[in-house]
Amino acid sequence: MNRTAQLEKRFNDILRGKVPADARSYALFLEAICTQQDPAACINKITESSHGSSAVQAAMRHNTNSQFLNGTATTLLTYLFRATDLGDVLDQLLVAIVDPPIFWTAFSQAFDQGELNEPAQEAFAVLLLRLMCLTTGNTSSYRDFAKKPSILTRLLDSSQQTSGTPVAAVGGPGGRHDNDFDDFREISILPTADEILCQQPPFIRPSSVLEDPDGEATRTDMLYEMREEIQTAIGQKKRASPILKHQSLVCILSENQIISLASVNRVEALLAEKPPVIPVLKALQKTQVIPLSEELLFWKDGNIIGSAAVTAARVTRPLAMNPSMDLKRLLELSSSIVLDKSQAASLLAGLTQKLSLIQGPPGTGKSFIGALLAKAIHDHTEQKILVVCYTNHALDQFLEDLMKIGIPDTSMVRLGSRANAQVAHLGIAGQKKEHFSRSKADWAIINNLKASSMIYCRDLETAMGKLMASKIDFMGILTYIEFREPTYFNAFHVPEYDDWGMTRIGKDGKPVDAEELIVRWTRGFDAGQFKTELNVRETQDIWTMPPDARRKVMERWKSEIYKILLEEICTLGTDYNECQDQLMRRFGEARVATLMGKRIIGCTTTGAAMFAQDIRAANPDVLLVEEAGEILESHVLTALGQNTSQMILIGDHQQLRPKVSNYKLTVEKGDGFELNRSLFERLVLKGFPHETLTVQHRMRPEISAFIRKLTYPDLMDAPKTRDRDDIRGVRNNIIFIDHTHLEDNDSRISDKDDEASSGSKQNTYEVEMVWKIVRYLAQQGYGTERLVVLTPYLGQLSKLQDALKRDNDPVLNDLDSHDLIRAGLMSPAEKTSKKRIRLATIDNYQGEESDIVIASLTRSNESNDIGFMNSPERLNVLISRARDGLILIGNSQTFINARKGRELWGKFFELVKQGNYMYEGFPIKCERHPHRKVLIKSASEFDTLCPNGGCTEICGIMLNCGVHLCPLKCHQISDHSQMPCQHPYLGRCPVNHQLKWKCHQSKPYPCPVCVKEAERAEEKRKRELELELKQKQLDAIVDVRERADALEQKIKDIDPARANAQKATARVSLSFGTTNLVPPTPPSNLQSNVPPPNPTLSSPPPKLQPTMKPSTTQTPSDSKQSKYPQPKPSSSRTSTSLMNASPELAARQDLLHQKQVNGKKNNATDGIMELTGLEDVEDTTEQLMHQLETARIRRLEAKAAREKALAALKKKYEEEERKREEVQVQQSLQQMGVCPGGHCWIKLPQGYRCACGTHFMSNDQLMRQQEAALKKKQEDEERKREEAQVQQRLQQLEAGVCSAGYRWIKQSQGYRCADGTHFISNDQLMRQQEAAPKKKQEEEERKREEAQVQQRLCSKCSCASKRPLASES
Repeated sequence: MNRTAQLEKRFNDILRGKVPADARSYALFLEAICTQQDPAACINKITESSHGSSAVQAAMRHNTNSQFLNGTATTLLTYLFRATDLGDVLDQLLVAIVDPPIFWTAFSQAFDQGELNEPAQEAFAVLLLRLMCLTTGNTSSYRDFAKKPSILTRLLDSSQQTSGTPVAAVGGPGGRHDNDFDDFREISILPTADEILCQQPPFIRPSSVLEDPDGEATRTDMLYEMREEIQTAIGQKKRASPILKHQSLVCILSENQIISLASVNRVEALLAEKPPVIPVLKALQKTQVIPLSEELLFWKDGNIIGSAAVTAARVTRPLAMNPSMDLKRLLELSSSIVLDKSQAASLLAGLTQKLSLIQGPPGTGKSFIGALLAKAIHDHTEQKILVVCYTNHALDQFLEDLMKIGIPDTSMVRLGSRANAQVAHLGIAGQKKEHFSRSKADWAIINNLKASSMIYCRDLETAMGKLMASKIDFMGILTYIEFREPTYFNAFHVPEYDDWGMTRIGKDGKPVDAEELIVRWTRGFDAGQFKTELNVRETQDIWTMPPDARRKVMERWKSEIYKILLEEICTLGTDYNECQDQLMRRFGEARVATLMGKRIIGCTTTGAAMFAQDIRAANPDVLLVEEAGEILESHVLTALGQNTSQMILIGDHQQLRPKVSNYKLTVEKGDGFELNRSLFERLVLKGFPHETLTVQHRMRPEISAFIRKLTYPDLMDAPKTRDRDDIRGVRNNIIFIDHTHLEDNDSRISDKDDEASSGSKQNTYEVEMVWKIVRYLAQQGYGTERLVVLTPYLGQLSKLQDALKRDNDPVLNDLDSHDLIRAGLMSPAEKTSKKRIRLATIDNYQGEESDIVIASLTRSNESNDIGFMNSPERLNVLISRARDGLILIGNSQTFINARKGRELWGKFFELVKQGNYMYEGFPIKCERHPHRKVLIKSASEFDTLCPNGGCTEICGIMLNCGVHLCPLKCHQISDHSQMPCQHPYLGRCPVNHQLKWKCHQSKPYPCPVCVKEAERAEEKRKRELELELKQKQLDAIVDVRERADALEQKIKDIDPARANAQKATARVSLSFGTTNLVPPTPPSNLQSNVPPPNPTLSSPPPKLQPTMKPSTTQTPSDSKQSKYPQPKPSSSRTSTSLMNASPELAARQDLLHQKQVNGKKNNATDGIMELTGLEDVEDTTEQLMHQLETARIRRLEAKAAREKALAALKKKYEEEERKREEVQVQQSLQQMGVCPGGHCWIKLPQGYRCACGTHFMSNDQLMRQQEAALKKKQEDEERKREEAQVQQRLQQLEAGVCSAGYRWIKQSQGYRCADGTHFISNDQLMRQQEAAPKKKQEEEERKREEAQVQQRLCSKCSCASKRPLASES
């Protein structure tokens, strides 16, 4: 007999009631259930039967011993859990099993006491999870049981945590690809190629199933953007190339196949940074226990909210007794602060509750309450606060509020980068280094980690080299399939011998090898000579596969072999990363020491995830989250530390939700995933008690009335919002400009929240109107710092940016810049001197405000499609940003008749019409002429109807001169006392030069032309003097050089004379012999016959004989003193020498002085001086040497004098240039009007300060102003030159000329003469100018022909006068 058939029969009999379910049939009934083929069908039968659920319930609680629990009960539960797609039906059966809790009590006690085996433990854990996630009924008992420390420990330490890639249950986790596991902690944060290419949707739990955030949904949102980028890369989507930022995640593709994922390493400043998701996901994976889970996850209506572990009693007690008390003394504030009732209740809740929610509608001062909370906790407790915001901008603003309220900078620290200038010093780098030292053991650990990192790095390089060098051949594939796919291996097995024992031979005559069959199969052939082999015949399904299928199988094998090779690399990479993480933690100990010394730690949600370990080590007690309504729940939970005992959430769930990339995961999509529902919103919708601020301090009552009637019925206006001045130049403080101009589609970029649209939206009409409205408001005196331009669409944002660049410098925040740069529609900002104006999308302006808001709604189409503008949160943010004025422009009919959102916009436009705020154009009014009102319907009408910001009437107000009226068209300058009169005056100077000046100026004195002529004459005289002086200096230099050359030539002439003298001396010595005898006395007339030496020494002197005085004896001593006998001059010569001794003696003494004192030497001169009988030559030589030295000294003195004179001239020129520049600077500063008092400006190293000390202008500012003035002057000169040319042409024209010769005045359509009687249009002028060259050419041709005729006639004419002949008809 078939047992299975009998069990099937018993199962059906019990369900139909034919056989009662009793103690004898319970075991067979449970066994029969588990033998059913389809668990889902089986459960449906049980729940649909009137006897089924009760029979299962009775059978499960009949026997509760450990043998039953570990056996039959576990088997049944495991079988039931296979039907995961049934949902509520399965939950209904499970509730029947555990309620009443007879079976549940026994099962849970057995688990707690460790009596269950591993399969039973796993079944218990799954059952507990499903019971906790029930959507109906009270699950608090199951949650309380799960929070028991012993249960948590057993669950976390269980060996039944699944691993590997299990077979996917229907709709459940696991099995879709190689990175899909049951346990999300095993999922790699970075996706694999298989995961990115997987077409199956990921497993994501709906928000209704599990209230705490699903990390898989967050990760899926991250992968959505990555998949979009890959589709763009392979050409499936079109978009401009994005700019890759530092550490951007990139995907490497080859032939549209994913090869690997990598990160970009760029050393450049970030243009815009979108908070990365990877640190948040890593923090979620490591989270085991969520603090404050009783309030965050398990709170039910009626539960009591836990009290804060530490309360600032010195603040809470007085405030509870008197909510309207002044907090100045209590919190040591610089000014008096009295809270309203809602603010006091919010402050008390934040200080006393474990978890407090403070809702702040727009303008109610959420950040102010947050700053007061931080101040109270900082001053009156020892707790440490972690302040978390979503963006760097919001974080910086909140830290500035903390500094303003009196919290010292030394108590705060800011984590992360991109801080503004006001809080940059709070960064880690700007903190005073805490004393921190490491022990030898610490350094030893660090050194070991470094050594291990180097080893892992080297092993990684080696393994990667092996991988790159590896080549998968057919033998490698055969080895792989032998163990993994033996069927294929059998099909490709090549027999070594045939049936007769003969070796197989291939076509090439060589024995076939083991790769023969797999090679033929890969190339698409059959088995060839092996067709009849048994293994081939048994695997015909393999050999009949088509080529494409074979190629895919081969690629799969190669991919799997590469995966095996990569396993070693992955293991080494994991070890290397772990080693680096440990090193970072070690080196981050100094940062931890800094954090531990601070009372307030500020960071973004991303920073909280990135520095999670450091923050956890600092052990903050209180988590304060600002703008909690726009932060993902997963981001908030990653900021929770294990010891966090108090959380304060400040936000508004009725404004915009957090931003996600995948629209399918949003609340608006309605698929139940609700990833963009914040923790704040979830708790409020769940009914968690929260305080709401009720008094707004931002908007004037007319504006706040909109959000009061649409969203916040209890909102009240603070007294300071009333009685504000109206917006100048417009008829209303709230304006809606209604139009019918259609929108354009911008396919270059898409808006993530507008999933139904293929691209973003633009509206050219609205762009031009917004540009002109901004310019008009500037004419009314509203600076761009008081304006902001908003739009919902990125396409319109880009178009507005291009338009506003004409007059201003549009400034976008980081998030908008990131989106435009990513789409390739914006490049990094360039420096400009234009005034900055804020421009933003509505979504990215949440939390900010401005005096006047100008918003372009963009949508205008015949299909009445408004996209994501149907969101009430987006409309709420849009109309609540303005303090004083709100200007909207759009097509009201598109919004009123929208397919989705018509109710919301219908109410809004009903309020607009009730307030008479709807116009068909821009309603302006003249402030000076209130009766002049105009409705401007197009951008071009601004230039004609209100060119200067007023009306078209002439101003006509008396100027401060008291003589002339203001000639401009109506403008907004009501006080003309500071407006200079520009009426022109003409006159003559005494020299008859024409003088021109304006009324606000005095008559030029002295005459500028005379002054310039005098200056030119003076400059000419100076130049002539300088040239004359230079010429004299050059002449002196030339003269000195000529004299020096003559002296040098004379010295050169001495050499021949010396040679002759030496020859003569030699002859004399030979004539006297070598003995020391007294020579004979020469004849008396010998000396008279000797000619004197030639003073010029231009030719060799005649041969001379020495003149010897007769002497009787000569002592030996005398002969030793001189080489030659020393003659004595005669009395006559002696007398002559004495008479003429002065110059020669001076020369000799000077020469001796030069030799002895100055060390001057000249061998030729010394030789001459040693000669005897050459006294004249000696004297001449000494004189020449003296003159030469004197000439050299004079030449040096002349050179020094010339250089001194040139230096003095240069210094004088530089001083004059400096004075001239200083005068120009003073004139420029006076003309700029920076100092109204007209004081003189004093030069400082960094710039100029006025004499009164109240105004300062830096060198850079002055340079920019001067450059701008120069540019303006050049433009004015160019304009005047063009105008003069036009005037000249007009005077020369024949048509339309003013006979009186009046000056022509330029108008928009052409030119009108000054008396108003003649007019020529631009077209006429152009035609006349085009005809003028042709006419001139014809005139010249006519004159040339006339001259030729005259020449011919004169050559034939007999008239002696040769006068030109008169031309007649």
